Amino acid sequence: MIGDKLGEQAKDLMNTFNAQKDADKEKGKGGDKGGDPDMSIGGAMEFDESLKALLGDKELLLGSIVASHENHGMLIDGLEDQLVNNEKKELESIMEDLQTQEHKRSRLRVSEVLRIVDEVSAVQIDEVVAADREYE
Repeated sequence: MIGDKLGEQAKDLMNTFNAQKDADKEKGKGGDKGGDPDMSIGGAMEFDESLKALLGDKELLLGSIVASHENHGMLIDGLEDQLVNNEKKELESIMEDLQTQEHKRSRLRVSEVLRIVDEVSAVQIDEVVAADREYE
């Protein structure tokens, strides 16, 4: 999981920071500057104050990572809900259009059947009238 990887990287960075801070204290530097460029972030010799505060407080750092992960998850959930709602509306629109088209087709078919029945009835009436005239 990405959150786990980020948490591990943050813990490694904290350990590096704390090791560098301890090494600086032993050398008498008071923890303000990094002595080893490999122990610093991106090769920088100093940590800025906000990073020092963040790396110095393990709970704050891990809490920030968890909160960031949760916010990202909520954003994804919100987008998913929006997508699902849009798809439902689109499906309802399609179904409504299909229902309307089917109703029109059905009514046209009924009208056609009634017209044919009228034509057949007219032909049968004509045949009956013609047969009646022949009978007379």
